[in-house]
Amino acid sequence: MLLGLFSKLLLYAYSSHFKRSFFVSAASPSDRFKGDILQNGKKICAVSGSWLTAIDFDKKEFFKFESDKYEAPTPVDHPLPSDSRFRDDLKSLSKGDYDDAQKKKVVLEEIQRRDRKLRARFNPTDGEDSTH
Repeated sequence: MLLGLFSKLLLYAYSSHFKRSFFVSAASPSDRFKGDILQNGKKICAVSGSWLTAIDFDKKEFFKFESDKYEAPTPVDHPLPSDSRFRDDLKSLSKGDYDDAQKKKVVLEEIQRRDRKLRARFNPTDGEDSTH
């Protein structure tokens, strides 16, 4: 926690407001979120918006994805080996080998699950408040 700042977001897809059935659509789109920014446990700002359109802080629009310009990622001379462009499944996918890409993706997901279990085993508080 940097400078005592903490954010807790409620994703509508996981809230009680998100009700879905065969005949009824969602009460709120699943890309919406809302929450608070806290500093040392005290609320300093409300945050809300959509991952796809805009972000508001205290009901003031901070960023609108349609109209605000943003910096595109800049290629670097020596990217980290963990750069997602180096993933084996994506290499296969770009070559059009969908079966091999799927197999490699499954292997990667198994590694990620094993890693998550190990982290939880050796650091039980890791990810306790996780929203992913």
